[in-house]
Parts: sequence; structure tokens; C-alpha cells
Amino acid sequence: MLKVENQKIIQELIDRADEALELGVNPQHDRFDKEILGFTQMVLFKQFWGVLKFLSSSRLSDEKVSSIASTMAEAMSGDEIKDLKVLTKKMIRTSPPGAEEVGSIEGWIDSGIFSDAFLENPQDGSGIDLVMLEIYAYLGFLNYYYFGWNPEILSDILREHVKENNIDEDVYWNHRRNRDDKMPLSIDPIKYIKTLIEKCEGFIYSVTPHHEKFTKQHKYFVDTIRYAKARLALDTEKYIKAEEVTFLTGLGLPTLANKKNLLKNSSDGFVIETQTALDLIALEGGRDRRDAHPLLKKKFYKSIWQDQVRLGIAPALKELSEGTFITIDEMLIFKMYDSKNIASQKIIPKNPYEDKKFVKICEKFHPNVAPHNKARVEWIGLGKTFNEINAPNSKYRECVVRQTYAGNSSEIIEDLKYDLKKGWIKEV
Repeated sequence: MLKVENQKIIQELIDRADEALELGVNPQHDRFDKEILGFTQMVLFKQFWGVLKFLSSSRLSDEKVSSIASTMAEAMSGDEIKDLKVLTKKMIRTSPPGAEEVGSIEGWIDSGIFSDAFLENPQDGSGIDLVMLEIYAYLGFLNYYYFGWNPEILSDILREHVKENNIDEDVYWNHRRNRDDKMPLSIDPIKYIKTLIEKCEGFIYSVTPHHEKFTKQHKYFVDTIRYAKARLALDTEKYIKAEEVTFLTGLGLPTLANKKNLLKNSSDGFVIETQTALDLIALEGGRDRRDAHPLLKKKFYKSIWQDQVRLGIAPALKELSEGTFITIDEMLIFKMYDSKNIASQKIIPKNPYEDKKFVKICEKFHPNVAPHNKARVEWIGLGKTFNEINAPNSKYRECVVRQTYAGNSSEIIEDLKYDLKKGWIKEV
């Protein structure tokens, strides 16, 4: 039976890797050059442009500014840049606002020098790592060396691990070059996923978008980061924030609040048990109403990376004369993940009023009682259950006025306690 189940997992992994190729979530797809590389280059241009703007307002001479800019350009491109004229601070200051390319600075430098910048001198969280982020966020598996190019952040973590554990680096990298994975390692998969999200987020937010194309791609990757964080919560925590379930399903908080016993109040606001959230996402997966990138829409894939780690496998690309095919290779670098060792928000104890009923007992209100307080007590009248009082958009909620009240997502227990303390209502 176990073998049958493992075969299903292997086939599911192949199917997801195949879909990744179809969607362009792979460095060997044209989308990588057009979207991922294009986005990476624009971020690099904007980073470089930001430094130039800073230098243009400094007290450094034009010659010094030009020298620093040239050194930076060479470092980013990996090539020696010759025959550059002096870049003056005035040239930088008078260049068009929001310029996207270094080439806009009166032809000082050809923007083509950056075409392979991320390959020559990659930044963590750029280029290949953005694809790794997409694969985890939207398809729920971990990429490896053979399903496209080498993940940069994973390579860095591997190098750190080899060094910290006194593994012979020459022996280890010979294994890597020969695609021999018979050397098991013990990288923490959660550490890798968290580092991947953190570094990609840092790269994405390192500059501010300006023109339409950059803004659209920037928003897509911001959503991808959020999607990855939501998946990580579903993968590793006992509870997930309600707003993240809203993001994944398109269901609003009032709709979630209407589902009995779904929301729980915690130190982090309203949360949902992750298993309950996964069941809800599976039911509501086709109701995503957001105008979003195709990868953000419709189907939500339950994470499969835990089974990958358990079986020590990863998808690989095999090039044959008739085309590219997905196969399965060994992946023995990650240590087993203990799903029982999960984090948890502090859940507030069960509401003591949940199954109670309340009635109005105040015959006459003091003249100083605020109209909204009087109105909600009058509404309770001869009796209302807590569920009726707490229901979204109830008359009671409409009459709650306080700075900390945020609509249907807020608890009304403190307001009930206030009314009880004032002697306006009682529990029956």
C-alpha cells in the first residue's frame, strides 16, 4: 500500500513540474527571459540609479562620482568598461525623472552591460530565486538543481552547511558537478523556505516602482511573497490569520465570520485552524474573484514538499530529440521535517457568553446615556442570543461606537460586559 501511495506522490510531483513548465515557471522557459530576467534587470537599474542620485547631491567631485559609478557598473556587469566620458553630477540631476536605464544618462553607458548582470553577480532573491519562490508559493514543491538552473540561495545554504560541518568542499562539489546525490546532507527545509521568502522580499522591496510595466510586475511578486507566506503558515503553524485565508480564497471576513466556529480570537487577531483553512480553501478554490496573474488564480495545490523530503526526490528535466520530459531524481540534502513541531498563536479562551441569552432590564436610562448605547440595549429588548448579537451587521454591532471597533471582524464582548456592568441588561 505504501508503494502505491508513494507512486501517487511521484506522479503528482511530475504533473506539477509539468504544469510549472507549461506556466513558464522554469528558467528554461521563454517567460524567464521576458518577465523574470526583465524584472531583475529593472530592479538593478533602479538600484544603480538610486545610488547615482545620491552621489549627485554629495560634495564629491565629478571625477570621483564618475569613478565610483564606473566601478559599480563594472562590478554589476562583470565586464571591464572602457572609454567612458566623465559622468557629471549635473548630468545625473538633469536626466529625466524616473529614468529606467543607465543609458538615459546622455549615452554615458550602454544599458546592455547589465544584460547578464544577475548571472555574473547575482543578488540573493533575484533571477533564479524568484522562480524558486513561484514554485513553492503556487505549486507547493521544492525545486532542485535538475529542474532548471541552480537555485542561488539554496547553493549558499549548502556552502554554509558544508563549511560548518567540516565536509571536504572538493569532495562535496565533485558530487554536485557529477550530479551524484549519494552524499546525504541535513539542510533544514524550513530554514531554506524562510530564507528564500526573506531574500526575495528584500530584493523586491529594494526599489520603488514607477512606470506601468514595472508596477504590474512588482505587484505580482508582492502577491507571490504573500502567497508563499500564507503557504508557509499552512505548512508549519497550527493557525493561520483569517486575512490570509481571505487572500487565498477571495472570501471576505464577514463571510468567514458567518461560518460557525470558524474564526478564533488570538493574540494576532482572528485566526483559523490550518486544517480547517485547508479544507475551506479546497472548497472555495474556484471562487477567487481577484483580477490577478494566472498563477494567482483558481486552483490551490496542497504542499507536497514534505513528501519530497521524506522520499528524497525532486523533478528533473530530461532533454531528448523529441522534446523535454520530466523525470524524477534523488534529492538527499534536506533533513526530515517534523510536522508535529509547529508554532502556534496564543488562542484566547472560549467566549463565556457564546451559548447565552440576554434581556433588557433597564426601565429608564439616565439622561447622559449616549443614543447608540440606548439603541442597542433597546434592540436586545425581551431577549437576544449571543449569536444574534454577535452576527455580522447586527443592530447591536451597528450601535457599537469606540475607536478600537473595526466592524464585523471585531469582538463585541467588551461592549456586552459594559452593558452588563451598567445594569442595562442581564444574562438569562
